[in-house]
Amino acid sequence: MSAARRRRTLSRAESRLLAALALSLALAAPSRAQDLSGTGLPRVDEVRIEGTQVLKPKAIKKVLKTHTRPSLAFWSQGPLFRQDFLRSDIEIIRQFAAQHGFLEARVSGVTEPVPNKNLVKVIYHVEEGRRTYVDSLLVRGAHVLSQAAIEKTVLTKVGEPFNPDRLNQDRQALTALYADHGYFPYLTASWTRLDTVSVSVHLDVVEGPSYRVGSIAVEGVTDVDSNVVRRELLLAPGDPFHRDRMTRSIERLYDTGLFQLVDFVPEQIDTNAARVSVRVRVRERKHRTLEGGVGVGSAEGLRLLAGWGNHNLFHKGRRLDAETRYSFGDLHRFHNAIRYTEPWLFATRTEGSVTPFFDQSETDYRGAQFTQRRWGIGFLAKRDLSRFARATLGLDQQWSKAITLPPDSLLEGFQRGQFFTNRVSATWTYDGRDNVFNPTRGELFQTTGELAGKLLGGQGQFLKGTVSASHYLPVTGGASVALRLEVGGIRPYGGTNDVFTPSSVPYSDLFRTGGATSVRGYPEEKILGADGTGGLLLVLTNAEFRFPINSFLGGALFIDGGNVWSRPRDFKWKDFQVGGGPSDGNDYRWSAGGGIRVRTPVGPVRFDLGYRLRDEILLGDPPTRQTGWGYHLSLGQAF
Repeated sequence: MSAARRRRTLSRAESRLLAALALSLALAAPSRAQDLSGTGLPRVDEVRIEGTQVLKPKAIKKVLKTHTRPSLAFWSQGPLFRQDFLRSDIEIIRQFAAQHGFLEARVSGVTEPVPNKNLVKVIYHVEEGRRTYVDSLLVRGAHVLSQAAIEKTVLTKVGEPFNPDRLNQDRQALTALYADHGYFPYLTASWTRLDTVSVSVHLDVVEGPSYRVGSIAVEGVTDVDSNVVRRELLLAPGDPFHRDRMTRSIERLYDTGLFQLVDFVPEQIDTNAARVSVRVRVRERKHRTLEGGVGVGSAEGLRLLAGWGNHNLFHKGRRLDAETRYSFGDLHRFHNAIRYTEPWLFATRTEGSVTPFFDQSETDYRGAQFTQRRWGIGFLAKRDLSRFARATLGLDQQWSKAITLPPDSLLEGFQRGQFFTNRVSATWTYDGRDNVFNPTRGELFQTTGELAGKLLGGQGQFLKGTVSASHYLPVTGGASVALRLEVGGIRPYGGTNDVFTPSSVPYSDLFRTGGATSVRGYPEEKILGADGTGGLLLVLTNAEFRFPINSFLGGALFIDGGNVWSRPRDFKWKDFQVGGGPSDGNDYRWSAGGGIRVRTPVGPVRFDLGYRLRDEILLGDPPTRQTGWGYHLSLGQAF
């Protein structure tokens, strides 16, 4: 290569290098222009949204990359200003506007330096333009699903602002809905502009054939009989291939406690016969457990726990569990039980169990304590009525005895000897909560009824019922509101219907309230009614505002109320007043306070501080007056 040619080549390379340097300097110039003090990139002092008429500036700021220092974080500096964030935010605001029907919005962004400070104000100007609405929604090719079912499923609604991003979500939602009916359709979504302010949305469906289940293979079982897996499946060969039933089958297999991993894998799809063969893959967990632990709570004090279990007896998923608990707190109780569970009672989807037990606890009676011992055996049958509802039917044989007596028990005809109760009970539960341990939305309803009588072979004669309703409402910022109402009543028979008689109702069956899960600020089960023994009527109300503090801490503000009435005829609406002097036995107990929640995988560790809104006169010799605060430490939400 000649020298002249080398010089020409070098000059071309140099020219390209100089051009690249000039371009990089030009792009960097806006950022350097903001470096007012010469100490580095400026920090963001303020983000301002101007020009909007419908869109809310506060909502726009939440989706931007550029943000300011949190208002409460006075100790920290604002974030550094980044030119690339400014360009990204302009596009983000355009997309945000389009999602709210402003398809032709114009957005610009500028910076304004703060005099004598290394700070800038970032200002976005938005021209919304005309808003576009959905004029019509046309569904073509749908025969399996009705127009009403489709319109209920899709997010795009006639008369609402048009959001083009929703069309892909609508396709996914309709695909899932068809899968619940055994179809795997081909779906397309499009839209046509009718004029400057309206569009027509089209959903075109090619449904295809209805697929059915072919063969089902089970893989991964070693110690568990494969029939245990098959019996929990809600799909059988020849059934329509419903996606929802497949999901519920996975849930049922996890609920057995036998598997740590469950997966459904389509093995073969026969398009000619419209059949899908699947393979169920499982990984077993350890079936024998030995557990022990130590806990601390405000009610039970120091608590020791131990348990043993075998959850796969005879390789059929049958369970045998033994447990013991001992607490050293005010309640000073211990509990021992052995439970055998047959998951498929009489070859049906009904779970049956038998549980012999032995308990002992310290109980309040007119301000004094006595020791009560209980033992017996319980039989329970439980069946899922749906994904959210469950019914149980139980038979309980129980003996109870006061092994130490309260001082004035002889005057009250207290249950001195062995007292035998034989009862049947029924419970219906609807659980629509989003999370069992820490719910933020949904509802929980439960109704329980019990019947005890001499016809069943026992001494007790009474009807007992409890109805409870809880509702959870999400609010902004990850917070939620939790509400609960519970009402219970006991009706003795064979004697006076509204008076507690030891010969009809065992002392342990009377209602009591107060404590960490009922009326906080009061000791556990120390709200005992006017007679100081417990009541035949219970009313309990709770309202709690729950909010996050950071990734592992949460807080709560609450107001609780509750009481028991020894005789239902003593109940008066005036008992619910908040003000006034010291509470007597029939006054509704109110408490208010707050608490801290520490998040754990099995629910929050909860510390609550509750204040009794009225003074309390406690029965005793002599009676004492109790005021002020009460604290509670426990695991899990109050309700």
